[in-house]
Amino acid sequence: MLAPRGFTLIETIIYLALLSVVLVGVLTISYPLFVGAEHLADASLDQNEAAFILAKINAAVESSAEIPIEFDAPFLNWDGEPLNATRAPVKAFTLFDHASYIEVEFDIGTEHIGPVRFYKHL
Repeated sequence: MLAPRGFTLIETIIYLALLSVVLVGVLTISYPLFVGAEHLADASLDQNEAAFILAKINAAVESSAEIPIEFDAPFLNWDGEPLNATRAPVKAFTLFDHASYIEVEFDIGTEHIGPVRFYKHL
């Protein structure tokens, strides 16, 4: 009767080849899942930031009838008097989230405003 000898070299090579095929298959299937989850997390973060910015703008606009605007534009021969922007009812509002900027368009009465772009700091 022969004593148990363990695995032969050929059996070990076959085992390693089968294991590598299985691991390559698992990695090929799982990698797109991880990349997709990261992409969705980034998109969700961008949408949350856009919603936060719009909520802040909305709160600032709703809390006042007029909004003072301060700027420095010497090329306009501006006399230094403060400018005021009067609030108007917005009928339609559109927000586009692009890769490098957020674009806002809206309608006030019959006038269309936009697109106004807010660039992201990437």
